Amino acid sequence: MPFTLPSSLKVIGDAAFLTCELTEIIIPEGVTAIEDSTFCNCFYLESVTIPQGVTKIDDFAFISCDALTEITIPDGVTEIGKKAFFSCDLLKSVVISDSVVFIGEEAFGENNNLTITYKGNTYTKDNTSDLYALFS
Repeated sequence: MPFTLPSSLKVIGDAAFLTCELTEIIIPEGVTAIEDSTFCNCFYLESVTIPQGVTKIDDFAFISCDALTEITIPDGVTEIGKKAFFSCDLLKSVVISDSVVFIGEEAFGENNNLTITYKGNTYTKDNTSDLYALFS
């Protein structure tokens, strides 16, 4: 059963769910930012729904969320912080909307089986540096 955050929530603060054991989280439309380390080390988190109202996914937000398999970064997100999705062992697919204008250092590092789609281009572990180069 998914855990749905309250609709009155605007920002999910630093380390709010650090090492939680939830498997599915639905973030409500009113949220605009996912701050540093919000879901850090949530090893069992398999699914997260990020709404279009979010504009920033901060540094380390989902680092080591080992059970995540796919993420869609929706329209409206402009920034993905450094190591935001670093070392998510099962992460295989990330689709990033064209609204993203900044991706931090190693945002998707240490994800060996990952395919990232951004602005019609596909990136894998072999050419992820090309993706990061777009923002340096």
